[in-house]
Amino acid sequence: VNGHMVELVVEDDQTDSKTAVTAFQKLTSVNKVDALIGGLWDFLAEPIFPLALENEITFISPANFRIEGSFELNAYSFVMLPEFSEVIKELRTVIEKKEIQKMAIVRFQSRFGQEIARSLNEIMIGLEREEIIDETYDSIGNNDFRTMILKLKQDNVDAVFLDTLDSDTASFVRRSRELGFNPLIMTHPAGAATEALINPEVDASLFEGIIVLDWERTSPEFAKVFEARYGVYPSKSADKAYDAVYALAEAIAHTSDNSEVSGYLENNVIETPNSDVSFTDTHAAETVPVVIQVVQDGVYVPLEI
Repeated sequence: VNGHMVELVVEDDQTDSKTAVTAFQKLTSVNKVDALIGGLWDFLAEPIFPLALENEITFISPANFRIEGSFELNAYSFVMLPEFSEVIKELRTVIEKKEIQKMAIVRFQSRFGQEIARSLNEIMIGLEREEIIDETYDSIGNNDFRTMILKLKQDNVDAVFLDTLDSDTASFVRRSRELGFNPLIMTHPAGAATEALINPEVDASLFEGIIVLDWERTSPEFAKVFEARYGVYPSKSADKAYDAVYALAEAIAHTSDNSEVSGYLENNVIETPNSDVSFTDTHAAETVPVVIQVVQDGVYVPLEI
């Protein structure tokens, strides 16, 4: 990386917080790594934050935001996304222009989903609309959603934000259509059913009109190189993971001790081949490109309001 030799040691956290802690302990005590990246979801990154502080070793989570009062960082933890509430507020114009009067959120139980609910509720109250209906679930995949959908239909909800993962987005949309419940559906990159849209066994017309608040936009240059090498478009913050590795390598190369790495990240803008990386004093990324898209004919296009 920029002339520095970097050895990447990988442990699989298996999307389990306890396994993530075990992986951290192995990487730091056995492999003696200089810094770490990981924590694709908030519930995987959060238990690592205090361990990073305790061990004075820098940890970056590429796919998480900072959430004030809920998902806070410390002197040795960073995220590659900015303040979450500011990104969610990008939906205010959509909610206003689409004249949404009653909105619900269906979300996996996490601080991430909780902040989406809080921010959406703040938007609705600011527009003098009804407070949102907050529906949660606690297991990823193989969910039927029938009871939840019937309740939302009974409540005359006209828009639903899906903070759903894995196959749950497709399951919710399919069941909603079957039950005659057709609200405006919004979601985010992880819940955007991208895999479903390219899966020949899934009817892409199910997702027609779904609105996606997309903070995973990557530079055309990075996307071109990534697709040429791996055959797929970079998703799940692949570009930010790349930048995190690059930034850590630069910081390690310019410091004499692991405890100094976080200070280097705090005080320097690091130029990667993909973008410039810099952090606020709360250790969130300075900014991230955000675009609002809609599914049309099985592909994402910019939403025109």
